[in-house]
Amino acid sequence: MISIKIIKATEKFVSEIVKLWKELSDHHSNIDSFFTRREDGHINFKSFVTELIKSEEATIFVAIEDEKIIGYTIAKIDHYPPVYLLEKYGAIYDIFVALKHRKKGIGKKLWQESLKWFKNLGLERVELSIVPNNPESSSFWKKQGFKDYMHKLFIKIK
Repeated sequence: MISIKIIKATEKFVSEIVKLWKELSDHHSNIDSFFTRREDGHINFKSFVTELIKSEEATIFVAIEDEKIIGYTIAKIDHYPPVYLLEKYGAIYDIFVALKHRKKGIGKKLWQESLKWFKNLGLERVELSIVPNNPESSSFWKKQGFKDYMHKLFIKIK
């Protein structure tokens, strides 16, 4: 039996994380064309991930099975405008598990590792955005205890 390891990502994992991001991005673009990635999107994402790995205000965890990355999550410290008592919070930018590895608790393990990281930093709140037309994502995050507090709206003007 192969076990899943959740570890902090290093630069050696960036290419595999980018491959998974492409899968995530394509999944989202099938839901809403807004998420269609640019031709150089993967290059920009690679730079973004590399900088986050070096940052003290972010971490990336990867799920590894049989020496292959099958999921990842990006956790980052974000800051509110200087008008609220609470100055900073944890933000989940992405969490993704490859399609054939879903429904095995891997996403939950990635989330729990991120939560532990946020708690160790003394953060009190974690926020994330979900695509409303993605019922899997909505269901997953509600099972983790997340609830609505704000809705982001948009309008196309062209």
